[in-house]
Amino acid sequence: MVARLLSRTNSWLTTHTCKMSSDVLSGREVTIPVPWGVIAGKEWGSSSTSGVPWISVHGWLDNAGSFDTLAPLFPAGHRLLCLDYPGHGHSSPLPPGQVYHYLESISCIRRVADHMGWQKFGLLGHSMGGGMCSLYAATYPEHVEALIMLDLVKPSSRRVDEVVERTRNAVQAALDIEKKLKEKPEKVYKTEEEALGRLLDSANFMHGENAVTEASARTMLKRGLKPSSCGSGFVFTRDLRHRVPSLYGLPGEFLQEFARNIKCPHLLVKATKSQDYDSPELIQKILEIYSQNPDFLVATVEGSHHVHLNSPQLVAPEIESFVSKYFKPE
Repeated sequence: MVARLLSRTNSWLTTHTCKMSSDVLSGREVTIPVPWGVIAGKEWGSSSTSGVPWISVHGWLDNAGSFDTLAPLFPAGHRLLCLDYPGHGHSSPLPPGQVYHYLESISCIRRVADHMGWQKFGLLGHSMGGGMCSLYAATYPEHVEALIMLDLVKPSSRRVDEVVERTRNAVQAALDIEKKLKEKPEKVYKTEEEALGRLLDSANFMHGENAVTEASARTMLKRGLKPSSCGSGFVFTRDLRHRVPSLYGLPGEFLQEFARNIKCPHLLVKATKSQDYDSPELIQKILEIYSQNPDFLVATVEGSHHVHLNSPQLVAPEIESFVSKYFKPE
């Protein structure tokens, strides 16, 4: 079985690596003006204006580099804009005194689409980004031609019986981290290797041992690390306010309603060595709702939460099969 899978993967890579040509955007830097600064990103794929546009959003505390290994394998004839979500990578953080809210991701995606002049586009998201893309697809179904979610079934829910306590905790955490950032500068790592070790330790803690390979971590550090202002080392680029628990959350019933309103072709790719981030009952209910969409597909691949980054050759064929089914070459 493993031998057949490796043979299929190697054959697919050989075929698709040969498709690279001079009209391909290989991670071109993009900046999009917003009222608080810029949203940065990287553009991959077809440079032709006729290329099918996609907007891609990464996971929590990651950055656009999360797609650096998968993007070159995206189907030919498509144009993939991978964002640094605000407060990550090269994108501007929110102004002081403000905090990040999950639902505001909808307006963030809309701002990008409007700036690019895209009335219709696909959405690709990993983890947090997958949840954000699903909310957009439900809210603006007339814009979204296809939705691909990598290793997240749905955004995290909030139970009614915990709303008061979590609201209090979110407000206090936001005030505490604001005070901390004023009184104590963010930790400076003397070398890139020291920062790399910290990133790997965090990934192991959150997602399990070896969930992110060293090569993958180095890839994300290209946008996730910058020289410190004191000039004596490096600091992470992500805004610490992203660690604050969200002030607002959506109950399971709300998420079910969003799920019902996803009308476009929809692919969910789940990793075998990853968690579901919610109760099994709610996960099953959401999957049942998704399944009412005749264009909903599920694929399972061997790997951890960052399998799209660690082993893109396992995820890319699933995307190619999905995309080729719903997008016919011109």
